[in-house]
Amino acid sequence: MGLRVNAKYELHDLVPLAIAVAVVIVDQLTKQWIMTNFALHEQQSIIPGFFDLVYVTNTGAALPPEHIQEINELFPWITMFSMFGLTECKRVGYLPPEL
Repeated sequence: MGLRVNAKYELHDLVPLAIAVAVVIVDQLTKQWIMTNFALHEQQSIIPGFFDLVYVTNTGAALPPEHIQEINELFPWITMFSMFGLTECKRVGYLPPEL
């Protein structure tokens, strides 16, 4: 007996998907707008005294070897790799765990 899939959807069934798509689109448009209209660390008040936008970046931080060891003890079935290079969008290299 196979899994039955009902291909008939009502409009209200698509509301969560529409909300998720809208959130992703607004998120990406907001990021693009900030990157093209703000200088790094610039702050603009959207709702004075309540909501400000500030352009900051963060490429991550080093994970201390002690933390890697603790993670390996908690999850012995995984392999941790120390990465180096660009960390925002790409992984350009890694250090094998045995080194």
